[in-house]
Amino acid sequence: MRTIENEYFSFSFDEKGLVYAIRDVPDNREFCHGPAEIFRMHCQGADQPCLLASALQDMPQIIVTNSVITIFYPFLKLDNDVLDIKLMIMLALKQDQLIALIQLENNSNYLITGLFPMIPANPAADHPPLNILGNRTLEAGKSYQSPPLPYPFENQ
Repeated sequence: MRTIENEYFSFSFDEKGLVYAIRDVPDNREFCHGPAEIFRMHCQGADQPCLLASALQDMPQIIVTNSVITIFYPFLKLDNDVLDIKLMIMLALKQDQLIALIQLENNSNYLITGLFPMIPANPAADHPPLNILGNRTLEAGKSYQSPPLPYPFENQ
């Protein structure tokens, strides 16, 4: 189990990079009873209109330093295929916010049409995940780095 924590929140991840628990520290309230995937990615192949890759299929490298956790997937699996797609998700706690930074590198033959971080903007509410690529697609040989993405949490 890997955990980052401050006076507001605690985030725990298992060895597969799945979200195991999100806890409101002052109230000792659980928001997530894992395991839950941290991302979903939609891909499109030449003869396949929509494919789904997720954290449930892959084993990442995980590094924890102070209040930052880095989850790195050197490749992604799609069914039985190993794709040359690298994904790094860095998460940091800054007061009552979780800040995410996501880097994606596509060296596969697939077009990436959507990347959905699965941590909700407010764990107390049921917000649908946002496609951080927006209307863009990521072609072979291209990379994407998100701006810092703050996830505010309501401390009620």
